[in-house]
Amino acid sequence: MLLKRKDNKRLKISKITGERTNLTVNAGLPVVGRDEASRKQYATIWSLTNAGIPENDVDVEKAWDTLQQRIAQHESMEYRFVEHGIRRSSNRLIPVMIRVAAVLIVALSGYFLLKTMAPEKTITLTAQATKTEPLLLPDGSMVYMKQGASITYPKQFNSSERKVSFEGEAFFEVAKDPSKPFRIIAGPVGVEVLGTSFNLNACRNNEKVVLSLHSGKVLFYSIDPATKAIGESIELLPGQSGIYTCSSGRLSSDMIKGTNHLAWKTGVLEFSNSPLSEVFGVLAENYGVRFVNLKPEDQQLRLTATFDNEPLDRVLETLSLIYGFNTDHQQNEVIFK
Repeated sequence: MLLKRKDNKRLKISKITGERTNLTVNAGLPVVGRDEASRKQYATIWSLTNAGIPENDVDVEKAWDTLQQRIAQHESMEYRFVEHGIRRSSNRLIPVMIRVAAVLIVALSGYFLLKTMAPEKTITLTAQATKTEPLLLPDGSMVYMKQGASITYPKQFNSSERKVSFEGEAFFEVAKDPSKPFRIIAGPVGVEVLGTSFNLNACRNNEKVVLSLHSGKVLFYSIDPATKAIGESIELLPGQSGIYTCSSGRLSSDMIKGTNHLAWKTGVLEFSNSPLSEVFGVLAENYGVRFVNLKPEDQQLRLTATFDNEPLDRVLETLSLIYGFNTDHQQNEVIFK
């Protein structure tokens, strides 16, 4: 920066002060220090740049004070501007954060409410044939269903229990999970297990519901049809059967006799000195037929034999050869002549 003296000679400020000035330009206002050295520097600049200005019109001290006032006003304006800007930004930010939080709370609440109220997705399957692959449930349990049996279960078991509805006959191999009981609702009865294998015969038109336990331990109980509350209950051990009599609504237990209750699954029928009344009952259940014109005296005869996946006609032929029966198999009836 060049300054003009009264003798019309131009000098640099650095020549006057011996150092570079701290004068700068900031938003159109000079910025200088407020100490005594700065005041003297300011006065020197005025004294060297007053060409053409009447000396009695220049009051250096007043000019200095005016400059300081302007600097103070400028700093105050900047401070207020910055402070106001921060406040305004904060005032803007807080409502925005509140609105975002409110939206998140509403969204999460709605999600959990809909999840709770939404109907549970379930699957219902009915066995069209007995000799099929076992059904694999979401927890890894296996269910072998007899033809006509039906089961309903969720696509995913919840965190507290594994619950299914069932009708018909099936063999269950329940995956072990002590923290999550496996429950079966089968009409008038219920079954609760942790991990075990058993056969459940809960056909709709049967007089009895029978559970035959092969491994583990189960709780077998009746259900009140009106209130759905648990009635009687018995605990079964391997080799025991739990029997619910539909007409009386009572529970009882007995030892499993033989393995013919699994013949629908294995295809193997075993009789050991069994009365024919029992033999015909097993044949009727496994082949779905009805025996007609059986003489009372014939039912007292006994049979020891094994039939391994034999068709009904071959079984009847064997009985005819042993006892001299004449039978006529028509649709779902076997008529003794």
